[in-house]
Amino acid sequence: MVGVLLALCAAAGFGATAFFARLSIQHVRPTTGVIVSLIVGAAATSVFAVAMDGANLLSLGWIAFALIFLAGIASFVCGRLFNFISVSKIGVSKSSPVVGASPLFAVTMAVLIAGESPNLLIITGAAAIVVGVAVVVSR
Repeated sequence: MVGVLLALCAAAGFGATAFFARLSIQHVRPTTGVIVSLIVGAAATSVFAVAMDGANLLSLGWIAFALIFLAGIASFVCGRLFNFISVSKIGVSKSSPVVGASPLFAVTMAVLIAGESPNLLIITGAAAIVVGVAVVVSR
């Protein structure tokens, strides 16, 4: 249950990000917004991460570090930059549902790379995401 609550908090945070990105890019370029949000986000996240589990940083192996580094590149650099630009081009109401299709990419990588087996619920959820994105994009 705690995991679900944390996931809902993450969803609220991502939703707020799109909203505030839309407001900010009315005054600055999307790339400038990304730079500022990355600096603020990195500083705040570092404080929380060190406070919650700082001792674990010292025992981080190079493989774990490399994978976390790739996650940071994918999320903060590619994801945030393209999200801010898409919000500036098509708005929050269209961009956010499309960005919300990220589970499709996660499931695809989990199945193809990590060897996970999707069940009927996961396949149904993926299909629902595809339909939802198609509806949003078609309007």
